[in-house]
Amino acid sequence: MLGDGGRSYRHRVGELIRRRRTYAVIEEGEVLFKADVGALFGPVAQIHGVWVRPDRRGHGLGRTAMAELVAQVRRDHAPQVSLYVNHFNEPARRAYAASGFRQVGELSTSLF
Repeated sequence: MLGDGGRSYRHRVGELIRRRRTYAVIEEGEVLFKADVGALFGPVAQIHGVWVRPDRRGHGLGRTAMAELVAQVRRDHAPQVSLYVNHFNEPARRAYAASGFRQVGELSTSLF
């Protein structure tokens, strides 16, 4: 939020919502799960910004929501769905695998 006080971030979030690329599970006004289609390229939609409310982690919500998310993203955006996850995020990796994802490669991010 340094630099512009979060204006760019709020603009990006608003853009994803307007383009119907944000998906959420909401119960009693509380967001329990959310994810975005952050990029579309040809027949592939890339999921990013996956979040599960901390007190709901480890109870299967992420697995169930991811499986439904994939079906909806295929219907709404592209037939192939991809994502990336940090190698050390084992709970997320298990949830993604249970939702049908499989690892096809590795990448490194270089910041300079």
